[in-house]
Amino acid sequence: MRNAMIAELLTSMPPISLSSGKFFVPKRRFLSYMETFKGHTIYDLGAGMGQVSAALHAAGHQVVALDCNTREETEFPITLGNAISQSYESGSVLMFCRPSHGLWVEIAIERALAFHPTAIVYVGLVKNLECDLGAYLNKFKKKAKNIGAESENLYVWEIM
Repeated sequence: MRNAMIAELLTSMPPISLSSGKFFVPKRRFLSYMETFKGHTIYDLGAGMGQVSAALHAAGHQVVALDCNTREETEFPITLGNAISQSYESGSVLMFCRPSHGLWVEIAIERALAFHPTAIVYVGLVKNLECDLGAYLNKFKKKAKNIGAESENLYVWEIM
C-alpha cells in the first residue's frame, strides 16, 4: 500500500531540467562485464546525461536510456519517462548506475519484474546499497569491483 502511494506520487511528478553532471564514469572493467548481456536490450534507468548508455552503445549493445528529467547536455538520446511506470521488453536487462537514492529504485524493480527481465544490474557504492535496493538487496551478488572512477562495485540479480 505504501509503495503504491509513493509510486503514484513519483509517476505524477512533472519532469524538471537539471544541469549536466556525471555520477558514474565507467572503466573498461565495467564494459567488459556488460559483454555478458550482449544481445539483450539494456535499459539504463535514471540515465542522466547518457554517458553509460553511450559507452555501451559504442561497444555494440542495444540501449534505451530513460530518465524522468531532462539535462542541459546529453551524450546519448534520452527517452523522457519514469522507470516506475515504464514497460520493458521481456528478457531485457535493467541497469541502475549510481541512481539518485531513495525508494524509487526498489519500486521500479518491483514493477519491472512483471516484464520478466533477464537480469537487473546495479552499480554503486556500498554505503548506498540498502537505501537503493531495499527488500531486494539479498537478491544481488557482487560481480565486479572498482568499475568506475569512484571505485564503484557492480551487483547483479540474475533472474532468468
